[in-house]
Amino acid sequence: MTGKVENTASDRDRLIAGLEASLIIWNEWRSSRTLLTESPPDASVLAPVVAAINDCESFKRVEGTSLFSRNSGIGLYAEPLSLRIFLRAVRTSNFEAADWLTRLLETRSANFRFVAAIWGLSIEEEVEIAPGLMLLPFDHLPDSEVKRWLVGRAIPWPLHAWYSTGFFGRPGAALVRTVTNFPYVGNLEEAMRCIEKLEEDLRAPLYFLQAAVAGQPLAVGAWFEYEDPDLELGERVGSFSWFLPEVVPSITQLVTVDTVSLKREADLLRDLVPDVRSKLLRSMERFVLSQCRRNAGDRALDLVLAFETAVSGGKGDNSPVNWRIAVRTAQMLGGTLEQRKETRRVVSQLGGFRNGIVHGGALKAHEQKELEENLLRSSLIYRQLLRSFLSLGTAPDWSALELQPTSDKDLSL
Repeated sequence: MTGKVENTASDRDRLIAGLEASLIIWNEWRSSRTLLTESPPDASVLAPVVAAINDCESFKRVEGTSLFSRNSGIGLYAEPLSLRIFLRAVRTSNFEAADWLTRLLETRSANFRFVAAIWGLSIEEEVEIAPGLMLLPFDHLPDSEVKRWLVGRAIPWPLHAWYSTGFFGRPGAALVRTVTNFPYVGNLEEAMRCIEKLEEDLRAPLYFLQAAVAGQPLAVGAWFEYEDPDLELGERVGSFSWFLPEVVPSITQLVTVDTVSLKREADLLRDLVPDVRSKLLRSMERFVLSQCRRNAGDRALDLVLAFETAVSGGKGDNSPVNWRIAVRTAQMLGGTLEQRKETRRVVSQLGGFRNGIVHGGALKAHEQKELEENLLRSSLIYRQLLRSFLSLGTAPDWSALELQPTSDKDLSL
């Protein structure tokens, strides 16, 4: 823990004396009641503790400000703090409870973790996928109240890894970022700005993990916690937030990923020219939506948009969409002439399905089957296209690429 001011022993003594007085009143009050008629301590019971808190110098320095806990600001006032310290004294001792509140009031900053549990992806060892952002097996997370809650809620079911926010299995991985000197007491606006940035910074890695790594949507549930759990005052449920695609997915399996390949591709994404990276992330978002859709026609619409966004730009951008995405994708992937022709055919066919759907055409039974098969192949081609961009590190000169010969190296798996 960091950022403490000098400890004040007299504050501790005042709190212990206040707790002793309140416990005497509490025990007398309880002596005339049974478990069925007993209620939480009221203002008359807590009055000595409230007075002791108001007399503490450490409290006077922060009274009326906010403490950040469980993704929200908690106002520092004597009355609500009195109940917390009193109940802690009942569970432990007057001495421990007084030490706890004194330490809490004197803390200005602390080490803080942003944790995101992931359903749909499994990893065997820890790897850094962005500066300071670690991807690790879920079981390697430090023990915490939220982790225990998730494990307790998990329902083993072979048909789904994640079905809904109320029905899910055990997560397979987690993202963790540690923030040092996080503002704890006093500067709520600074704390919220930090939280907003942590959440925004999660966007790009999640699109990357879904589109380039897992090849399927992922469900993510995130929370914030201090390394020292004694600093938490808020309710656990208030700290947990779902990060889901716009179309809520149904995740049937955990995709196991190789950490070496993952690390290499994550570094390549980070090193991309900024405008190319931004464009690819928008494309990845469309790809994820295409995998979330239930209707095959809707999947085709989003998948074509994913291709179009990825290969847009440069001279010739006013050419027909189907021609552009098919030719540019084939040239980016390369391979033998026959392989490039097949890539172009598959992507062009996807564009043809898209055109028919947009113009209100109804697919016949055999066309529906062909569309489903095409969606599988086009999705694989799209992920190969992403890897080509990552390897290249920038956008090519499209007008030159569309015309130049490509290596006849056989790229078949």
